[in-house]
Amino acid sequence: MTGLAWGRSASARWSVGATMAALVVMAALLGGCLFGADDSASADDRALQNDRDLVGACSSPRTYFPQADAYTGNAPHPIMAFSTSDTGSVNEVQTLSWSSNRPQQWLAVDPPRYQLVACLGKAEADEFLQNCSFDSGTVPLHRGRYQVTVFEARTGKEVAREQMRGAGLDGSNRTCPSIVWLNSSRPMLYTEPDLAEFHSVLGKYVDRTMGADASPTAPQPPRPVTDLSGLCGKVGPALPDAIKSVPLKDTESPGPHQTCVWEPRGADRLRLRMRAEAHAGYGAPGSGSVENARKNYDISTETMGQYALAPGLEPVPGLGDLATVAHQDGSLRVGTGSNVQIYPGTDAHLIVLVRNVTIDISWSGANLGYETAKAEVIALAHQVIAQLPR
Repeated sequence: MTGLAWGRSASARWSVGATMAALVVMAALLGGCLFGADDSASADDRALQNDRDLVGACSSPRTYFPQADAYTGNAPHPIMAFSTSDTGSVNEVQTLSWSSNRPQQWLAVDPPRYQLVACLGKAEADEFLQNCSFDSGTVPLHRGRYQVTVFEARTGKEVAREQMRGAGLDGSNRTCPSIVWLNSSRPMLYTEPDLAEFHSVLGKYVDRTMGADASPTAPQPPRPVTDLSGLCGKVGPALPDAIKSVPLKDTESPGPHQTCVWEPRGADRLRLRMRAEAHAGYGAPGSGSVENARKNYDISTETMGQYALAPGLEPVPGLGDLATVAHQDGSLRVGTGSNVQIYPGTDAHLIVLVRNVTIDISWSGANLGYETAKAEVIALAHQVIAQLPR
């Protein structure tokens, strides 16, 4: 099941398109706002391994998680959300159908990084949307209405109380669930809030900056890069001479990810591929984003080392924060089995880490000398870094 953040696979609750269906079953065990002002919570000191480990924040009795990040400092503040059924079962809010192109602060984080937990109480009926027909009868679908309590994950302290509404039917692909389990004489289905509702109601807690916990004169880390749009078109002056006049063959540009390929036709079988990625972070600017970028850099260079020819992995001082280049086999293989033909080639492969950005450049061809190709990818990387947003 996904949490609010964010793009992991969902387990089987009753889905209503982009929303969730909840069942009214038997007598209500919990209702309205789940937590009173004097509600106490106890510490759960376990290491947080998955999103479900946070369910105690919305259970009774409640728990809090000293291993979670504190709700303090600069935005954003990652949030997890659970909803409670009439029978008292607590489930993660379903986000499977939400757009994958949502802001980075609403995407997945490691469980210890969640600073807030939103607890949606028992759904109440808002406007009627439609009837859902099943083999055993018809069940009305209503827009849900929820009392929401937001807690700090680390301390269990109440942060806010809000009201939220389930999604309507104004979007696409919002249909009745295909299967439901009914054990009530008057069953009813409710929609859960969609991303727009979460952002509208809870965004002020996720995206606000808390009181500063450092001296105003303390040096601030560089702001993380979040958008690399247009980067492929800005590096032309530093392209190797052999492909300066070659147009982009392929490009993929969804904002934080840029992939650019130049591949002229010819016997030299030249191919230049550049990929830059701005890694997401949470909490204080530059913290989690830089850590995630460093992890990606370490994994990528380790993989590159498995295929490196002599002299192996070579550090590149003075390029970004970290940089490594390697000589790899750039041979082109055409055909299969006994009919395969191999055209020898050289590949200079460079990986660079700068702030929260990783840059991966591969420059290959049949008649390239490695030392020349290495110098050219390093020059190109300098130009890429110069074009990064400040």
